[in-house]
This record gives sequence, C-alpha cells and structure tokens, in this order.
Amino acid sequence: MKKVLLLLVSFLILTSASPQKSLKKVKLDFLKGEKELNIVFDYSGTIFKAEDGKDESIYVEKQTITEGEQWIEYWNSLKDTIKAGSFYPKFIKDFNLKLLGENCRLRGGNFPQGNYTAHIIIKVICTGGVPFDKPYIVSDIIFTKTGSEEIIAQFWLQTDGNSFSNTMGRVESAHERFGKYLAEIIEKKIR
Repeated sequence: MKKVLLLLVSFLILTSASPQKSLKKVKLDFLKGEKELNIVFDYSGTIFKAEDGKDESIYVEKQTITEGEQWIEYWNSLKDTIKAGSFYPKFIKDFNLKLLGENCRLRGGNFPQGNYTAHIIIKVICTGGVPFDKPYIVSDIIFTKTGSEEIIAQFWLQTDGNSFSNTMGRVESAHERFGKYLAEIIEKKIR
C-alpha cells in the first residue's frame, strides 16, 4: 500500500510540474538573431542512480557483492569520466545538427565571447540497466547574459536515453537526446 501511495504522489508531482507545462511560459526570444550560445555543463551536484532509479548506494552494494570490490573502482571511474565532460561533444554535435536541420543560425558550444550562456546543471543521471529500464538525465537549464549572474530564463528538463547498450552507452545516448531536445525547444521558441 505504501508503494502504491508513493507512486501516486510521485506521479502527481511529476505531472503537475512537467517540463512541457513550465516550458509554455519560458521566453527565449533574446536568442533571436544570435549566432553563438555559450554552453556550460555543471555536474558538481549530480546524483547518480542506477537500475529502476534506485539509490546509488544500493546499486553499488549489490554490484560489489556480485562483481567484487574492484567493481567500485569501475563505478567511480565511470562517474569521473561523465563529470569530466566526456559526453559534452556528443551533446553539442546533436544540439547543433538539430538546429542546422531546422535552418536555425544559432550554434552552441564553447563560445565565451557569445552574448548569452546556457548553464546546464545536471541534477540526476540514472544509468538504467536491464532492458526497458531507460537511462535518463534531469537538469536545470539557466540562461544568463555571458559574464553576468542575472537569470534571464530558467526551466528543467528530463530526457531519456537508449536502454539497449552498456552503462556508458546508455548515459551517452541520454546526453545525445538531451542535446536534440534542448535544440528543438530553443528553435521553437525563437522561430
């Protein structure tokens, strides 16, 4: 009964604060006519989850029992690789290809000279696991004028990845889809 109640409450919270509803109010028209958008990722407060969105510590304990103590080194290495920005190029590639496909002149990347910066704060990375247990990323996107801390626009997104791969592949696919989805949102808002 507690699980059913918890699921119901979680569902109500998620649907009442869905990114689609919050996106309707977001204005990104300040990006019209811009050619470059500086994009900065922040993984400093990222929470990692695993199969079925379970808490990381439960997953690590289970895998350590199954795979041995050396598995912890693998897991920590994987997290360090992600936090080092190894998927930034995939995100940027798919972000820019999506915008190009929509005939949008804006490009995202390492453009510190650009007028605006999108701060992408990765809140949760769920690696997924068994088939049909999709990986996902939850993030806050904050737009500022480059060099300023004043927030111009802010919203959050959750994007899924492909569950049919190894752990790194699942997280990589979530970053790729995230890039496409964010580009799609921006393009629609500045069209």
